[in-house]
Amino acid sequence: MSDVISQESFDALALYFNGGGHLLTPDARRIAAERARILCTCGLDALRQYTHRTGMTAHYYVAPYDTSDLLRTGADALALTGARHELSGMKTPLIDAYILPRDLTKFAPNWGLEPAPPARANVILRKVFTLPRVLRLHVAADLLHACDIGVVDERAQEGAERIMKELCRPSER
Repeated sequence: MSDVISQESFDALALYFNGGGHLLTPDARRIAAERARILCTCGLDALRQYTHRTGMTAHYYVAPYDTSDLLRTGADALALTGARHELSGMKTPLIDAYILPRDLTKFAPNWGLEPAPPARANVILRKVFTLPRVLRLHVAADLLHACDIGVVDERAQEGAERIMKELCRPSER
């Protein structure tokens, strides 16, 4: 397995875990099945490599009182994930979301986003060419990323572990 996965391949893996393997091509299904087997065998160590997907993650800081404005004005442009997704079970001011590059260009000037080192970020935007339907694997990997860079506490890793246990139950696939 390579160290970096494309967003499209990751989305296929997430779909496979969510019971959508029949929607994939035979090759994509075979690859997803092998990746799923490795993830279920190796756990968070294997998931950690999927926290880095081809050139997509940007870290920003915005004044804390502006985060609600960012969510309000960008609601249609953002697909929330990680610690901000309801599946995480967390309450956090961190905004973690997928966004199309054109929407980031459109909204960024209004949002007052400042590029920030990962550990100082309170906004993580994952630029993608197609907004994914955020599934459990997306949330688990993005929780782990937020925990690894230190912007959320260990509850994020616990949430990622919980989701992975759910995904790896044989009846779930």
